[in-house]
Amino acid sequence: MGIDTRLLLRMPSTLSLEDCFGEWLRLALAEMPEEQRGAMKAMMLTGVGPRLADGTLVFHSNVHFAPPRQALERGVADMLNALGAEGAAVRDALAGIKFEPAPEFKRALGDFRARGGVEGAFERFREAVAEELVGRFGASLKEMHDDARGVLAFPELVEMHASTYDAAVAQVEPHGVWLPFPPTIPQ
Repeated sequence: MGIDTRLLLRMPSTLSLEDCFGEWLRLALAEMPEEQRGAMKAMMLTGVGPRLADGTLVFHSNVHFAPPRQALERGVADMLNALGAEGAAVRDALAGIKFEPAPEFKRALGDFRARGGVEGAFERFREAVAEELVGRFGASLKEMHDDARGVLAFPELVEMHASTYDAAVAQVEPHGVWLPFPPTIPQ
C-alpha cells in the first residue's frame, strides 16, 4: 500500500485530452461494446485528472510516490524543526535508542537494501512514471509539456488549490520532485 503520485503537465489549453490519448484511448475503447464506448471514454478522460484554468493537467498517476533520499531526510528534518524544542527532544531520544530488530524486519531490510535501498526505490519510481506517461500518451508527450526543469511529481496527499501552472508549482514543489521530461525508459 502506498501513496499515489500526481504530476503537473503544462498543457496548452488548445490541446484536448482526447487528442493526447490517441492510440491508447482508441485501443482501450475498441475492446468494448459500441453502446458502452461513450460512457467509458468520458470516464477515462475525467479519471486522468483535472485541468487548471490555464490548461495545466494534474495527472493522476497509478505509481506510488517514492521520493529520493534527500527529500525524505528534508521532510523528517522539517517536521522535527517545526516541533521546535519538542522536535529537538525527539531527535535526541531517537539518537540514543539501541534495539535489536526482529528477524522478519532484518530480512525485509536486507531485501530492501539489496534492491538499492531508498535510491533504488526512487529509480524504480522514476522508471515507472516514465513507462506510464509513455504508455498513456505516446508521441503526444512532446506537445503536452514544456518546462525545462522536467515534470513535477508530488504525493496525492498534498492539497493544491492553485488555478495556474506557476501557482501550482509554487504550492507543491516543496513536497515533490522534478523528473526528467520527456521521460526515457531504460532498455
